[in-house]
Amino acid sequence: MIVHALFMMSDDRKGPSRDSLWKFAQNNFKDSITDKKQFFTQLRRLATIDGLIYHPEDNKSRFKLDRNFKNRYTTALATGKSIPVCVRNAITSR
Repeated sequence: MIVHALFMMSDDRKGPSRDSLWKFAQNNFKDSITDKKQFFTQLRRLATIDGLIYHPEDNKSRFKLDRNFKNRYTTALATGKSIPVCVRNAITSR
């Protein structure tokens, strides 16, 4: 859900902030997201995985999807395939 939120909010050149990601998740995934602290912990955990999410231009308050991962995610959604298991575990684990 965090990766999907980043994918949907990727228009911003600098990348969305963690608070804007929280608001997006609250509006679109009300049943899944209830605790802000857990959400930020999951976001920080995803940012540590190489080739998934990064901080653009050394700005630690914003996040962007890696370009290669974004392309793979787009093609996986278009063809109906699932995302890799390690990414799925990082997204859903607490």
